Amino acid sequence: MLTQLWRVATLPKAFFAHLDDQEVNLARAFWLGFSCYVTASLIAAFALLLLTNSQGVSLFLLSGLLISSMQYLFFWGLGGLLLQQPEGLDIRAWELSGWSWSPALFTALSLIPAAILVLISPLPRALLAFLMVVGIITAVVWHVRTVSLGLLYFVGRYQPKRLLWYVGLLFFLPFAPFGWLLWQFR
Repeated sequence: MLTQLWRVATLPKAFFAHLDDQEVNLARAFWLGFSCYVTASLIAAFALLLLTNSQGVSLFLLSGLLISSMQYLFFWGLGGLLLQQPEGLDIRAWELSGWSWSPALFTALSLIPAAILVLISPLPRALLAFLMVVGIITAVVWHVRTVSLGLLYFVGRYQPKRLLWYVGLLFFLPFAPFGWLLWQFR
């Protein structure tokens, strides 16, 4: 299974070409994307736990699990709708949305050795916070690139307008209330 997830992350066009020959399997795409996203989020929650020297392990991990589950449902559901329109990608849009979260897993796994090094060495813990931010940005950019190449395969041409809507509504719109609050309290 990890080899398939790695193929999606590193060779998305070839993977989606292989996937196109098979029958649509939304349940598999959903659960694989869900497991990648939730695992990455739990790794981030654990790193935050270590970064803050918190003793509320179960609270952090349970919160990470619940929040990441809700986030993934939002990303998968709305993401599939946004990818589906207007070119008629049909039900493959949700399959594309699910499989495209595999980069989050590999980004999180790649940060574990760096986090361990920061924790056992005299390096400042702020470096771990910086690595977490870099990891989140990397995972999102890698995810969007995977979606873009999947769209290129399924639709046959680049879709900058659709990707702009996808990125805007999934990743920037949820921060709108914070922007409004900052505007109110300036």
